[in-house]
Amino acid sequence: MVAVVMTADAVPRPRLHATTTCTKDGWTYHADLLTRIAHTVISPDTLELLADLCIDGGWWAELRGALDVAAAVPTDREAARTMWMRRSFPLFLGFDDPDRVERVTGHATCTGPANLTGGSLTVMNPECWGSVPVGFDAGLLHAYGLRVPAVAARVRDEFAHVLDTPAGRIGELAALCEMLQAVARGEYAESAPCPHGPCVRIDRATAFSTAAAQVIRCVHALGRCPGGMNTPSCVCP
Repeated sequence: MVAVVMTADAVPRPRLHATTTCTKDGWTYHADLLTRIAHTVISPDTLELLADLCIDGGWWAELRGALDVAAAVPTDREAARTMWMRRSFPLFLGFDDPDRVERVTGHATCTGPANLTGGSLTVMNPECWGSVPVGFDAGLLHAYGLRVPAVAARVRDEFAHVLDTPAGRIGELAALCEMLQAVARGEYAESAPCPHGPCVRIDRATAFSTAAAQVIRCVHALGRCPGGMNTPSCVCP
């Protein structure tokens, strides 16, 4: 069913022209021929955004519309898996995952700057689409844009209809887990640590009822909180 998304003109993506599969020495290889995209991605060297975007309101509107179209398409494929959330919430946030998670179809590895082209919008890596928590894609885009406050603020404004809802807060917390998991693997090692001092503990109920941006902001530009990866995230003002 996710393939329906990829045929919608409202979701700008590389078109699939041909596919082939072969088997050699017990291994199966699959290759797709996709449209060559002339525009470069807005962050070619890293997932995190390091500079402001010279992108107009039309680009943001097209991205918002594309994700809204994709969200409405049913799929049985989980891209952000329930079991992963059950493990990641206690490990990286210090509290259990929510009892109920509203899901939509999304990109999952996001709408991060490395998967979006500037100029004319194209959403790259279309094979990643699947079921994600509401707000997950927008949450990833916000997290990876934290080093450029103007962009992070624009993301929150453009996707307020998702992020400023109870379901969207949970999705943004799940996005934070994915980003912190990357930090735990040693990625973003040069990012600044949280500048606000020791972490303040946040309980599960507070996290689910508070704008998740407060939690994400503490990680300050994808850096490590000083309490370590198993310390519940702080909620700096």
